[in-house]
Amino acid sequence: MHSISHTLKLIFRCLLTPGCALPAIKLSAILANIRQCRALIYITLLWFSGHAIAAQNAFAKHSVLIAYHTSQEDSQPLLKKLQRNISKAGYEVHLKPLSADTLHRFKPAKHALIIAIGSKVTETLLSENIQAPVFSILMPRYLVTQLRKRYPDKSNWSNLLIDQPIQRPLTLISSITDKHQKAGTLIGSYTMGLKETLEQSASASGQALIIESVNNADQLTAGLKSLSRKVNILLTLPDPVIYNKKTIRGIILLTYRKKLPIIGFSQACVKAGAIAAVYSEPFQISRQTTEIIQRFFKNNEFDQLAYQPNDFSVALNRKVAHSLGINLPEKSLIINAIKRAEKNAMAEENR
Repeated sequence: MHSISHTLKLIFRCLLTPGCALPAIKLSAILANIRQCRALIYITLLWFSGHAIAAQNAFAKHSVLIAYHTSQEDSQPLLKKLQRNISKAGYEVHLKPLSADTLHRFKPAKHALIIAIGSKVTETLLSENIQAPVFSILMPRYLVTQLRKRYPDKSNWSNLLIDQPIQRPLTLISSITDKHQKAGTLIGSYTMGLKETLEQSASASGQALIIESVNNADQLTAGLKSLSRKVNILLTLPDPVIYNKKTIRGIILLTYRKKLPIIGFSQACVKAGAIAAVYSEPFQISRQTTEIIQRFFKNNEFDQLAYQPNDFSVALNRKVAHSLGINLPEKSLIINAIKRAEKNAMAEENR
């Protein structure tokens, strides 16, 4: 390489200097050096082009499609944060809005991964013969259980549940009320499978919990009145038979008359009249989703069939709580209490 550089310097120096004569260099040596130089340039160009193609293929390979329903106006903050976080992680992001008319005609192009926001888009994707892996978010546990039974062969489908771990709302209750207060919850056809988990979590946290079953909406009022005579606080679970647009107003009015505070399962529940709730905000869901996607592309598979929310926030309704004679602590104290309980539970499991 040194001889090539030396030879070229001599040639260019003589070309730029009038009357200069080249030293005695054999023509064959010059040609050999030039051929060697051309070969090195050719190899270098091949190396750069190969890496450029590989980078381009890798980028295309990691193309992510986010499919969402246009009726989900409340998911817009999450959609924006998802798009930004996934793009910052180095993936190509495409958005696909779907309406009621276009939902069942949706045929996604080739993407390395499809993120489905909500149950409507998820059900459509699972019903089609789509080869691309699907990751669903904002999915209630009961619906994931149903879809797993309906589509048992969908091994390349995973979810980030909207449901918080049961331990969190139980610790929330302990942190805002006297530990001797009894909590109660109604379970219906969609949450019946959580009974054992509820009992175990209540026992582990030391929180007294009474569970009553409601088979249908007609039994709701009677079940709620019966429970209100036995407990001091109502823990709600995302069961569409019990808590829906038709029933929620009546439940809140009845419990308010009974001086029975409600622990909700979403921020919307708190706005409607619950005194507190544990939930995950859009930025927390987006951050965890991005982390899961990164692990997916690294391992070429999901490491879990369903993920529970890692991070969480707490919503409080101090006005309703004050009217019920409850002085709520600061959010930071509640969040720290929940995190401390989770840390202790994890340490206990690892013993």
